[in-house]
Amino acid sequence: MKPEAGRATCAPSVDDTQPGVESITQARRSGPTWTSLDGDREPAPPLADPQGPVFPPLPDRYEAEELLGEGGMGEVWRVQDRVLHRSVALKVVRPPLLLSKRGLQRFREEAQVAAQLQHPGIVPVHELGRLDDERLYFTMQEVRGRTLREVIQEVHANAQVAGSRPSASGWTFRRLIDVFRRVCETVAYAHARGVVHRDLKPQ
Repeated sequence: MKPEAGRATCAPSVDDTQPGVESITQARRSGPTWTSLDGDREPAPPLADPQGPVFPPLPDRYEAEELLGEGGMGEVWRVQDRVLHRSVALKVVRPPLLLSKRGLQRFREEAQVAAQLQHPGIVPVHELGRLDDERLYFTMQEVRGRTLREVIQEVHANAQVAGSRPSASGWTFRRLIDVFRRVCETVAYAHARGVVHRDLKPQ
């Protein structure tokens, strides 16, 4: 989570008739129905190549630049969009989940459900697709900057030596609380639409 943008990672524009978004549509109509975004709660299986990351077989539109992170369900890459000439983040399902229908469905719903949430604190998703090796992927806006975890650690360390004075990069406890307030507002927005994210992390 990047404090500069105050955004939580989220997901292509789809309509309410597409598979996997009935739950959020129902939540809007009736209220009690809830959809959970678990994130990468499952333990991550070992990488196929212990020597380093292997570039996924991307469509011609994208060129892989850097592996940004990985979890139990997927890998997130910085890729260059050759059509729109911009850098975006691409999340692709990890190979061990290819044989798991449940894993693929969860990955698809992560993109489809998040695409229904339009909020300044939620990263917009651009596209949902499938690679040549049958893995699902979706692209989203890349948000650069420091993670909230890094800022928390900086504020804590600075408080030990400087008290309430700002850190070298200008962060104070009050400013950190304001970022946390905006995160809570974003979560409340999702809750009001029947979506619960059970794996929010500051990193």
